[in-house]
Amino acid sequence: MFEYLGISKASATAGAMGAALAALQGSNRTKTERAVNFASGFLIACYLPPLIIAWAALKESPSFFGGLGFFCGYFGMALCDAAVQAGKILKSLDWKEIALSWLKPK
Repeated sequence: MFEYLGISKASATAGAMGAALAALQGSNRTKTERAVNFASGFLIACYLPPLIIAWAALKESPSFFGGLGFFCGYFGMALCDAAVQAGKILKSLDWKEIALSWLKPK
């Protein structure tokens, strides 16, 4: 099934461990946020390592897929969490005031 989806078993397994380890850290998130962040970290770990291996012209071995899968799973969740926080900040900005301040003649 993994091969049909284009996913390496090594990157999926290591990515799940990395995303789970990252989900267990930090106590300021709800269970829903942890679940969503775990899922996003896991998906990043499944699909990003083959792109990195192809781009960097690395050897296609399970050890590379596993290492990159863990790295992407652990930090992919952190990147998604940061993107959610950035979205909250961007949503709270007064865009009308920002645009008008740029357009005022000096």
